[in-house]
Amino acid sequence: MVYDKDLLKDARYDEFRKTWRDLRAASVAVFRKTGRTGFGFPAGSCGTPAVWFFLNFYWWSKGWNLIDKAPDGKFFMNITSDQIAEGFDYYNQFLKDGDNPKSNLSICLWGAPEIVEDMVSGNAAIASVPDAVGVQIVSTFKQRFPGKPVTFAAAPHPADVNGSKTFFGGRSLGISANSQHVDAA
Repeated sequence: MVYDKDLLKDARYDEFRKTWRDLRAASVAVFRKTGRTGFGFPAGSCGTPAVWFFLNFYWWSKGWNLIDKAPDGKFFMNITSDQIAEGFDYYNQFLKDGDNPKSNLSICLWGAPEIVEDMVSGNAAIASVPDAVGVQIVSTFKQRFPGKPVTFAAAPHPADVNGSKTFFGGRSLGISANSQHVDAA
């Protein structure tokens, strides 16, 4: 996650929040104290909506998986409808309370220009983005505001009983042919 340290300080937070509950509170505090977006995430739907990834991060941190593999090799559903609903309710609350604007329902990708621009312009305090988009946020800020100190920092997604969960990779993962351990990779 990428966050603006100054906006969090304006909301009286000196460090990034480590739990989902605390992220929710910090997002609301940013909105109420600054009028800016707290956690600005794309909430729309498309072929591969980012909110799908955010839901998985939430569920996985609680130890819930949509599909698991049993010791006998068969796959099974390992989440209840109430647990699924809890994830949707969590993210929906940001929209209901306004700390993630309803206009973000029109955005479905976490690298969308609107997400990048809100962070660069100081209109949002927190975003969940892939590394390349985090680099884009910082480099765009440096280009637009030369000499101004960069106030962004990065942190893992919030944690729950199963720790902070996310993924590495995505649709493809490249292994260098020059790797010393190609087969292991």
